[in-house]
Amino acid sequence: MKQLSFRDLAIFCEQISMMIRSGIMLHSGMQMIADDTSNVHKKAIFQDVANHLAEGFMLDAAIKASNAFPEYMIHMVEIGTKSGKLDSVMNALSVYYNQQQAMRENIKSAIVYPLVLIFMMLVVLVFLSVKVLPVFEQVFQSLGAQLSPWASYIIKIGSLFSQYSLMLVVLFFILAAASVYLSRTEASRNSIVGFLMGKKTSEKFAVATFTSSMALLLSSGVDLDLALRLSAQAVSNQTVKAKIEKIKRLMDNDTISFVESLDKVGMLSNTMTGLLSMGYQAGSVDSAMEYIAGLYEEEYQAALMRKVSLVEPISIVVISILIGTILVSVMFPLLGVLSTIG
Repeated sequence: MKQLSFRDLAIFCEQISMMIRSGIMLHSGMQMIADDTSNVHKKAIFQDVANHLAEGFMLDAAIKASNAFPEYMIHMVEIGTKSGKLDSVMNALSVYYNQQQAMRENIKSAIVYPLVLIFMMLVVLVFLSVKVLPVFEQVFQSLGAQLSPWASYIIKIGSLFSQYSLMLVVLFFILAAASVYLSRTEASRNSIVGFLMGKKTSEKFAVATFTSSMALLLSSGVDLDLALRLSAQAVSNQTVKAKIEKIKRLMDNDTISFVESLDKVGMLSNTMTGLLSMGYQAGSVDSAMEYIAGLYEEEYQAALMRKVSLVEPISIVVISILIGTILVSVMFPLLGVLSTIG
């Protein structure tokens, strides 16, 4: 079954938190959520959870049985259930998934805009090569002149586009359908996003996710080893995930502290490591980690916006050069013909 989006998870967690604080039985409240949901897919998921709760399942087992919730959330709900802090955990998860949704929306906007711009550039160039340049070629031939070799190559490319237009349209729709299909799974979406964002920006996003997850887990009373294991599940970037695994090995084998392990693998910058060290000594690692998570989220968003801000000027320069080259390749022969006539 298709998993719920970050926005749906955030709303769901907030609803569960409100129900617990209000003293409503979980199975009754879950049935209310299912009855009030109009979307067929989400309604089926919530009804399945409600049915399992009515059968006596705990909440973590009920959401796990539906196969629509991430492993990270299932583990967090299990921890909240066993520790008696389920309302706090669900509220914290709501905040966490809202943050993840906001970051995902930033990524989406950063990806869609460049793709639309590039597509429009290609449409303009194809139109010039298919419709405009052939007209000039005919005019020049009637005047006994020829287009420049560059313009002739562009016309040949345009004729190929025109000749195989149907095949190209079919190929485009196949690629679009494949992209939609691949994006249905979280792993595929993360791979696509990581590729388009670039290595450094993708790692900043993963570190922001890691620190945010650690802050949530530590504030919920989870021990450090379990927090590291669960946080590794929340991270999709393989480089950052490998660093987390190395941190766990260093803590187990070399008996060094959490902060020293982070410093040794280079997970955080020196400034952030120093800040976390102070929080560790003061006994407020969760607060320090939450503050660091906010800083890394800001860094990630700034890096993403820098990438986006470069797309427009670069695209304009590229299309200006291409269109300018086409116009020059047409104008020079035309000037030659006019000078001959004169």
